[in-house]
Amino acid sequence: MQSKGQSPPILVAITGSIGSGKSTAAAIFKTLGADVIDADQLAREAVMAGSAALGEIARRFGKDFILPNGELDRKAMGKLIFNDSQKRAELEAIVHPQVRKLFKERLSRLAEQTPPPKLVAYVVPLLFEAGYHSSQFDAVIVVSAPREVCLARIMQRDGCSIEEAESRYDSQLPIEEKSAKAGIVLNNSRDVSELEEDICKLYPKLLELSSKGVKHHVKC
Repeated sequence: MQSKGQSPPILVAITGSIGSGKSTAAAIFKTLGADVIDADQLAREAVMAGSAALGEIARRFGKDFILPNGELDRKAMGKLIFNDSQKRAELEAIVHPQVRKLFKERLSRLAEQTPPPKLVAYVVPLLFEAGYHSSQFDAVIVVSAPREVCLARIMQRDGCSIEEAESRYDSQLPIEEKSAKAGIVLNNSRDVSELEEDICKLYPKLLELSSKGVKHHVKC
């Protein structure tokens, strides 16, 4: 349990379109002292070989999506869900509840540390798609970049075609909709040094939220 007199960590959500630079932003937060929880990593843990979620995936989608070593065939599953919104929704209905459970457990462990971290950044690409609400966080940050920039990053990172990159990008909420729901929007279409400068200016403002005792957004 959290020790008496200890303030809980400031909880910040980092989201944005695929290829916008969420992981880059999270890495900068980490250098400033934040603890980072990655929803993509939690999703991988949720469907580990032998997990209940992976068993449900095998029952729902077939054993062709399970590799000989018992792990999920991510490449095959990706091709399916990025081109079929119904199948994507079925997969998310299995995985998202497990990710939320793991996130709650991870956050509780961090809060019980002595002393607890001052700030926890939760990197969650599908923040709004997964049913989270801004009120669950002290601040919500959207990392934004133009569509063409994101597509170029996806192709370079994953070695995929423009068609595959577009399919992945278009499977998520439009960046304009995400930005409208966020309290803070960070522009990551420029050099990474400018993103770092913006986050370094923002970080002290986020830490000030701990003394206010309320959940609200700050403006950058």
